[in-house]
Parts: sequence; C-alpha cells; structure tokens
Amino acid sequence: MLKRYGEARELLNNYLPSINEGLPQWFKNRELATVNAIYSKSYKEAWEICKAVMRHTRFSEIPAMDQESWRVYQGYLLLLARMKKIPLSAREKGDLPKFRLQAWLNDLPLYGQDKRGANIPVLILQAMFLLVERRWDEYDNRVEVLRKYRQRHLDPDSEHFRTDCFIRMLELVPKHAHAPETLREAAGPWLDKMASVSVDILDRTFEIEVMPYEDQWAWVMEAVETPQMFEEDESPHLTSQPDEDKEKAGLFFSETGFSSATADRVRV
Repeated sequence: MLKRYGEARELLNNYLPSINEGLPQWFKNRELATVNAIYSKSYKEAWEICKAVMRHTRFSEIPAMDQESWRVYQGYLLLLARMKKIPLSAREKGDLPKFRLQAWLNDLPLYGQDKRGANIPVLILQAMFLLVERRWDEYDNRVEVLRKYRQRHLDPDSEHFRTDCFIRMLELVPKHAHAPETLREAAGPWLDKMASVSVDILDRTFEIEVMPYEDQWAWVMEAVETPQMFEEDESPHLTSQPDEDKEKAGLFFSETGFSSATADRVRV
C-alpha cells in the first residue's frame, strides 16, 4: 500500500462488517490486516488478529497452505514477544516459554518442502531465534543452510533480490558477532543494495518477506549489541517438549494447532 498503512487499516476495517465471519474472504481480510499491522510496526494489533483467527472454529476448514501461512505469522510474532516488542498479559508471559519452535516447524510440511521461496521465512526465523538465544554453534549451522539455499535456489536478479541481500547479511554475523560496529560496517553495502528495491504488500512479497528485512536486521543488531535485553529465566527453545508441558500450554500456544511431532520437515 506504498506505506499508507493508516488508510489500508481503515479500508480493511470498514469492509470487514460486510463479510460473513468465517468465510474465505474474512480470513483474507484478516491476513491483509495482519500484514498491514506488521509492516506498520503495530505488532500488538497483529498479535491480537492472529490469535483471533487461529482460534476461530473454521480455521481448520481453510486450505492447508493458508493455515501454514498463519502459523508463519504466528512464529514471527512469537519471536517479537520473545524480544519484548509485544506487551503480553501475565498469562501470555507464563505461556511463552512453553512454545517450542521444533513443534511449530512440524506444522509446516508444505512450507518445508517448497523450493520456490515459501520456506525462506521459516529458515530465517529459525536463525533469528537461535541468534536471540545466542546459540552460536546452532546459528552457524543454520546460516550455512541458508547460504546453500541461497546459492541453489535464489536468483539475485529476480524477485528474490532483497532476500539474497538479507541472507548475505546474516552470513556476516558469526564472523563479527563480538564486534558490532564492524558487523554494521560490513553489512552496510548489502543494506544499501537491499533498500534500493522497495517492498509493497500489494505485490504479495510479504509471503516471503514476512517482516521487512530492514526491521529484522535492526533486531539482529540489537541482539548482538545488547543481548541482556532479551534474557529470560526461561526461553522458547528449539528442542522437543515433554507431553505434560504441552498439555499445560495456554490459549495461543495450545489452541492454534501446534503438532506434537518432533521430526524436522524443513528441507533445503
């Protein structure tokens, strides 16, 4: 919407009463509202819309790929909650450590097997969680997966130009993680190149670039420069979770379709 996010929000909300709740058009309206909120940095608004949609009684009736798209939005919003960028209720704060990215990954079989770009946000989100948790060895491994994916599947001269730039920036982190200013300087040329190509939610690039890469890079720098900002007694790990803990997870974590499977289906 050419960054006219306020107008987009008004249009979507004005049109909403004319749609019967639970119909495909309603879910599409809510998806565009979520993306608009994310791109305008109204993360709490996006969080509330996502919760309402994924709890809806007809959520399980929409196409499987659409369900997975909502789980991708959910994953990124949970990352923001982990980074304290979304104010949570006391109950939500208590539930956050019960989220397990591994189980989330297993609810994305279609995304995980896609080679046309759909699994890019999944791979990037894995790296972002590992970075925030400062799990450097695992982050290095995930970035290597991203590097190979970039080389095998992305054409930097195509619609993946911005994604190619961003992955190259993530590849710089292991070398300069303990020298933030050096990292900032090394990433600068790629950040400038990336900024030369705009992103517009109307062309559906948000399906790959779920959140603007410039915003995600700012979070990378925050995680490198001030890691204490994200420290918690418990954090949403990438490991499997005991069944009894899964049963105790709260509304957003237990009523939104998380799988209990543990096999990683994200393919490269």
